[in-house]
Amino acid sequence: MEICSPFILARWNFSVDEDLHNSDHFPIILSLCNNNLTIPRQPPHFIYDRANWQAFKDLSELAPDIAHFGDIDAAVEAVSNCIIKATETSIPSSRD
Repeated sequence: MEICSPFILARWNFSVDEDLHNSDHFPIILSLCNNNLTIPRQPPHFIYDRANWQAFKDLSELAPDIAHFGDIDAAVEAVSNCIIKATETSIPSSRD
């Protein structure tokens, strides 16, 4: 029996050895499918101590017409985009 996550399953080949090797069960052989494994990069971290908070405040002010959006999804997207733009403009990150 083999138990593993789908993430691990995709990276390994499982096979059963035909020799018992003095055991009461057949060993499971694992072999790596891909030697080109990459280590995921850490996402950038914001450096809040160096933020321009006045610029963030000014850039994150929403237009008055936000209350008149007919579609809640469009309103949420507009607010999210406003905050993201203000953040990227006024708060440096470790990738800068």
